[in-house]
Amino acid sequence: IGDEIPVMLTSSDLSGLGVVSFEFTVTYDASVVTATGINTSETISGASGWNIQVNTDTPGEISVASLGASELTGSGDFIELVFEVASEPGYTDLSSTNFTFNSGIPSANVTNGSITINACPEVAIEIPDIDATSLNTGEEIHVMIASSDITDLGVVSFEFTLTYNPELLTAVGINTDGTISGADGWTATANTETPGIINVGGSGSGELTGSGDFIEIIFTKDYDYGESDLISTSWLFNDGCPTANVTNGAILLPVELTSFTGTTKENNITLQWATATEVNNKGFELFRNGEEITFINGYGTSADERVYSFIDKNLSQGKYNYQLVQVDFDGSNRQVGEIEVIMNNIPKKYSLKQNYPNPFSKGSGGNTSTKIEYSLPEESFVNITIYDMLGKKIAQLVSEKKAAGNYVIDFNAGNLSNGIYLYKMTSNNFTLVKKMILLK
Repeated sequence: IGDEIPVMLTSSDLSGLGVVSFEFTVTYDASVVTATGINTSETISGASGWNIQVNTDTPGEISVASLGASELTGSGDFIELVFEVASEPGYTDLSSTNFTFNSGIPSANVTNGSITINACPEVAIEIPDIDATSLNTGEEIHVMIASSDITDLGVVSFEFTLTYNPELLTAVGINTDGTISGADGWTATANTETPGIINVGGSGSGELTGSGDFIEIIFTKDYDYGESDLISTSWLFNDGCPTANVTNGAILLPVELTSFTGTTKENNITLQWATATEVNNKGFELFRNGEEITFINGYGTSADERVYSFIDKNLSQGKYNYQLVQVDFDGSNRQVGEIEVIMNNIPKKYSLKQNYPNPFSKGSGGNTSTKIEYSLPEESFVNITIYDMLGKKIAQLVSEKKAAGNYVIDFNAGNLSNGIYLYKMTSNNFTLVKKMILLK
């Protein structure tokens, strides 16, 4: 608003046509622009000895009249009209139906024009996807937000809100060193008091310039598995101009293993595991008593539940320890599960053993898990359910018909709070409830 718009009127060659005067009126939309005057410098009408009068008193009109002591000559830039922007965005026709040279000779064939005022320019903001699979719990995750070129866009302040998953991450602050927002005379601040939200704002004594790294947001990794979207829907430059077109991002964490179980039947042990999410998962190495026995391909990156199984056949009676190792496409690997399966005779009675370890907490491998063993003397339908102390159902571990045998469940409680939980087994006329204690 208020910026000048010069509009140069041009003409064909006037030489030898005897032009010693001219007059015209140009009409326009006064809600879009305002006529403020003319400029004749270096134009045909600015010839020596010519006197020009201009009238802008009537909104929507500019009238010009001129008389000279000599004939006008030449072609090209004839006279420049000057307007100011009254509103944006906007559009107005520029029309003249009474352009007159002398008393009408030569005649004027006028091609009318227009002024288009675009809306505020747009700045592209990109929040990247970050692969944090190689980082340990407690380590920092640096997210560099980038922008397109903001030079000459008059940016003297900015503010935005970024949301994330507080169960996986904690926002701890910002870094402006070496970034656009770290310009001399600028100060940026961040508010991280509300879990899941970081509010950032900045202002300075001069306009920001450049493109690329705009500002860096710093998080800590609180949980080993999952994916957190990074979303900003309220990015504001100045009072709204220029506008911001934001591409949101995410922080990707490794494979989230939700269960790892082993069941016996005859001389075989069936191993089954499930994931809630996967990131760059090439697959799983399965070890028995420290020796790799198979490799199972993964699903790469997936936000859907995936279920895997393997039958370890022709085993003798005894105890078998199985380790599950997840392998990324870059070759890095980490153990995500471990269970012990006992191959023995069919049990004589129903039983539900105390979970182990108990109490249990997050170990060095990052898994907050405990093992639950139970036995069935005959084929029967079995339910094993986790409850909190108020009786609210937390997780359903088993709900299906099982063959007679001994079973081990690996229960991952990574998303639960500290406290005492109950696990209950029902099968036929057998019911038993036990307590488990989770520490973090």
